[in-house]
Amino acid sequence: MRDTLRRWFPLVVVAFVLIGVAEVKACPNCKEAVAEQENSKELKSGYYYSILMMIGMPMTLLGVGATTVVRLAKNGSLPEM
Repeated sequence: MRDTLRRWFPLVVVAFVLIGVAEVKACPNCKEAVAEQENSKELKSGYYYSILMMIGMPMTLLGVGATTVVRLAKNGSLPEM
C-alpha cells in the first residue's frame, strides 16, 4: 500500500496543480487596469517581478537561516538545548 501511495502521490499532486492552473483568473481590478493601460507591457513586467520577489525572498531567508544554523553547529558555537 505504501509503495503504491509513494508512486501515485506525486502524479496526483501534479494533476491537481495543472487542473488548478487552468482555472486561475486575474482579479477584476487588475484585469481592468491592464486593459485600460496604453502600454501595458511595463505593468505586466512589474507584476511579474513582484511575484518573483514574493516567491524568492522567503526561500532566500530560509536558506540563509539554515546555512547560519549549520555553520554554528559545525563550529560548536550553537548552545545545547
